[in-house]
Amino acid sequence: MGKIQDPVDLGGGFFRIGSSQLFGELQANIYLLLDDNDVLLFGPGAAVNVQELKENILKCASRRPITTIVVHQQEPVSSSALAYLEHEGSHAVVATHRRTWEQLQAYGLSSQPYIIDEHEWSLRLASGRVLQFLPTPYLYQPDAFATYDRATGTLLTGALLSSFSESMSIYADDEGFLDRLKAFHRANMPSKEFLASAIQLLADWDIERVMPSYGPILRGDVRRIFSELAELECGELVRSEGLQTLYGGIEVTRLRQEVEALRKLNDELKHSIAVSKDRAIRDPVTDLYSEIFYKSFIDEEVAIRSSETGAEDHVLAVFGIDENIAQIEYQYGSREVEALLHGVAQIIGENLPRTSMAFRLHGATIAAWIPAILFDRAIELFDKIRYQIETSKAFVEPVTVSVGVSTLAEAASMQPDLEKVAADMTDLGIRRLRFARRRGGNTIYFGSGEENEGEIKAHILIVDDDEVNVDVLKTYLVDEGYSILTAADGQEALGILGKEIVDLVITELMVPKADAYLLRESMLSKSATKDIPVVVISHLKTELTIRRANRLGIIHYLQKPILLEELLGIVQNLTQVGISA
Repeated sequence: MGKIQDPVDLGGGFFRIGSSQLFGELQANIYLLLDDNDVLLFGPGAAVNVQELKENILKCASRRPITTIVVHQQEPVSSSALAYLEHEGSHAVVATHRRTWEQLQAYGLSSQPYIIDEHEWSLRLASGRVLQFLPTPYLYQPDAFATYDRATGTLLTGALLSSFSESMSIYADDEGFLDRLKAFHRANMPSKEFLASAIQLLADWDIERVMPSYGPILRGDVRRIFSELAELECGELVRSEGLQTLYGGIEVTRLRQEVEALRKLNDELKHSIAVSKDRAIRDPVTDLYSEIFYKSFIDEEVAIRSSETGAEDHVLAVFGIDENIAQIEYQYGSREVEALLHGVAQIIGENLPRTSMAFRLHGATIAAWIPAILFDRAIELFDKIRYQIETSKAFVEPVTVSVGVSTLAEAASMQPDLEKVAADMTDLGIRRLRFARRRGGNTIYFGSGEENEGEIKAHILIVDDDEVNVDVLKTYLVDEGYSILTAADGQEALGILGKEIVDLVITELMVPKADAYLLRESMLSKSATKDIPVVVISHLKTELTIRRANRLGIIHYLQKPILLEELLGIVQNLTQVGISA
């Protein structure tokens, strides 16, 4: 296909409106989204195509003004039309990352920015339609991001998932497309590590098609493309020529490379033998012992030490990071979260006595078992750890921890059945961690104020921006013996899930900032929340909404007005031990 002159209706309100011809091997794409009164331009493309751009916008949107321009990257072929659109009278808001906006100021813009990293990485349109912005750092600029439209399952990207082109085409249907896609990523992406990390994040979203900045649109088996790219080695220039050649040094010979490769392979084989012995009981992120190993270890340890007497006690501390891990992951990516968890675990491990053991229980929760220690000495030690984490400069942003402390002696005094003492001691530590957070966090709790909580059947999070509905549900469930947390929007709910222990989520389908679908997807992507059951309630209940909920593992979908007795039965079933949905 030589040119694509006219707009192409892509469905779901999206149109491809440019450009009409190749820039070398690049087919630059400009997209338009029409949604009620909102007109969004994704690009906006190169200055040389402004006239073509204006004509095609007019064909699609008539005389409706552009309300928002989403700029994924600042290079001229993608953004130089901005200044010309302003000159023609555009008053559109420019939605982009803060660092990209700083670069765009070189065009002398007067437009108002919508800084996505200052607006919880989302944009809500007048119709209620939500665009979610997903960070894809260094692919191929530091502040790169993609835009996800939940309504159509569409992902719009910058350079990520783009490809070289031999001719103009709307969809990636030809046999040579995959080779051109890989060639583009080899040449433009910095490394396999960055690329694989972003692909892993995108794989958690329900993506039906990808509309890249360069090359044809991907549709159909998108996950197969993701799998291919996740294993792709990138940084082609450095890999093909070698750093020494690039900087004028002596070229490394192929023989030397092969010898070095064999040496590394031998070292890796030795290492893999040692690692395989430890893999079953170690957490790969923190290098602490795993939750599975903890359960067997603590049962055996309690059985051995229950008969011991003396002034020293056996102490369990449950550490929890106070900050919203989900928000940190949205802002900085999963690698920074892993680095944070590893750093916190390292500080804890370095301060514990040699006889101690540390475990990652779930999410951002770490347990430390210290046998035969004076209780006051243990509290001093935990406070030292807490302070070191609070004052550490090693994290992407300041971090604090709360600590819940329990002892073998008090657990044994409350539980006559020896086989249940270990579980009760663990539950006591986790409940006290929750109390420490409710006191504002960054503190240690080892009091007995949690005893009244023993009457609570389960902890339920209600998510709804209708205060009357929240009040009715909360009053009813509290009277039935449940502890209730509330959130007025999906983002607030994610914050609560990152800090509190929640057994069940009851959410309205259409809540601000992150609807029930996005909330559930975010929960599924985190090990600490993926198994928490979700109940959806809404006036809107159709085959489409039910089907989408079921695909996310939501099996209870109630239409308003609901029967409170019916909801209570579901709550009772879902919060029993061993029941999940």
